[in-house]
Amino acid sequence: MIEFGLLRRLSRIVTVTELRMDHILRRAGWLTRIREPDTIGVTRAGRLYRGVEEILRVVRRRMALALRCCPRYRSA
Repeated sequence: MIEFGLLRRLSRIVTVTELRMDHILRRAGWLTRIREPDTIGVTRAGRLYRGVEEILRVVRRRMALALRCCPRYRSA
């Protein structure tokens, strides 16, 4: 989804995410709620807002991890 948004020059992405992901998103510094969580069936979910700066930060982290973990991705 991140790459899709960047290719389309989107400035914001809004997602619906399960609350079980809350601690992961908080640790990543990626959690900004635009309202309190709602119940959908038996699942509690909240909406998240993401700006371009935060999205690019995630992409950079992913690239750095790939370069560190997978030497074949490093340029010669």
